[in-house]
Amino acid sequence: MSAANYTSDLLNNCDVLCLQEHHLFPETGGFLKTLDPKYRAEVDYDRINHNLGNIRVRKGGLAIMWRRDLDYCVAKLELPASDHSDRIMGISMQVNGMVPIYIINVYLPSSNYPMECYREVCSLLHVVCETYAGKGILILAGDFNGQINSERFGPRINTRGYCLQEIMTFHNLYSTVSHGTCAGPVYTYLPDSDLMFPSQIDHFLVPIEYGHAIVTSIVLGRIQEFLRGVQT
Repeated sequence: MSAANYTSDLLNNCDVLCLQEHHLFPETGGFLKTLDPKYRAEVDYDRINHNLGNIRVRKGGLAIMWRRDLDYCVAKLELPASDHSDRIMGISMQVNGMVPIYIINVYLPSSNYPMECYREVCSLLHVVCETYAGKGILILAGDFNGQINSERFGPRINTRGYCLQEIMTFHNLYSTVSHGTCAGPVYTYLPDSDLMFPSQIDHFLVPIEYGHAIVTSIVLGRIQEFLRGVQT
């Protein structure tokens, strides 16, 4: 896992970490569970083998990691079974009888997949949101592969973004990444193949009514500089 060092650095500064596209196989997924002894990891895998020549690869995969001292208030969510359930996973957190928090980790299909596939996964995500939104505080985090209209990135909504926006509107969510108070780069993805076309497709979605609880929202440009206290 090429980003292991960055992941280790981030774990030193967070309680819960959501990962997408870890590219791990079931036989190597234990790597995340041993990356830091202070953290527990739940790992889901891309169910499709992609062959590049003679090399077997995985393009996707999800994981949620949290501090082991939070085990008493964390539980993995049992989500609806689906052909796309390897793209959505979640945990619940409930501390001392307070309102539970449901953190949903998401990896929606990229433009390499048909639009119909994207809509199918969005439909599953909508069902998950409906299941938990009325029970506590719903948070969605991940790679949504869709651009929405953004205070920071401009009115650049695309076809996938319209599907995502429908979910956000229905469940009264907003993206802290797109909000004007977010710091750091305005884009979240810079394709190696075309540096002239960055995009903002990764989001942290929270209920609008809890927006006041967001103290800081930052898109990390250079993780090492951020961890040294330099805003990027």
